[in-house]
Amino acid sequence: MSTQAKFLADCTYQEALDAQSQAYSDLGSESGLIGFEVSKPVVTLGLSAKPEIEIVDSSIDWIRVDRGGKATLHSPGQLVLFPVWRLSSQELGVRERACQFLKALSGVLESSYGVQSRLEDGSGLFTTGGKMAFSGFRVRDKKVYHGFALNVSNDLSQFAGIRSCGAGDRQHDGLQKHTDKPLDPAIVFSEISQQLLFA
Repeated sequence: MSTQAKFLADCTYQEALDAQSQAYSDLGSESGLIGFEVSKPVVTLGLSAKPEIEIVDSSIDWIRVDRGGKATLHSPGQLVLFPVWRLSSQELGVRERACQFLKALSGVLESSYGVQSRLEDGSGLFTTGGKMAFSGFRVRDKKVYHGFALNVSNDLSQFAGIRSCGAGDRQHDGLQKHTDKPLDPAIVFSEISQQLLFA
């Protein structure tokens, strides 16, 4: 099975979702990975999330999305990763596949940037400084939608405006804090996407 990777700069979350949907048509039986950076901060709320509970700062824009989980903040400087995966009865389920991907991402972060992280509850990656990567999915017609987010150079103070992933006191970490090398989502995607395509 062949794979493809594509990065989208300065797009909205909905535009990236549309690109993910289109990729299922364009790639046929192939798998792929879409990376993107949003042009302005937005909170995505999962199906069970209530904005009056999950959003502390009412000035932050939010949208309802058809995935599980609570509130996740996406902002400039964060790398969002949407996989193009088809599930079959012979393969791992979406949770198992997501954990496999996050473990691969953890390995890439250590080998490429010297950052050690651990997987907790299948919900993301944590460093000693806090949560660095997030995951949330929806499966329709055996196709996986939404995906992962990795804090790169985004403003971590903005997480104070939400109850991140249902927790109000969670600490967050970003990849830029661990290196003197200037990073942005496009650079990180170019450096790690080929390794993650085969996770």
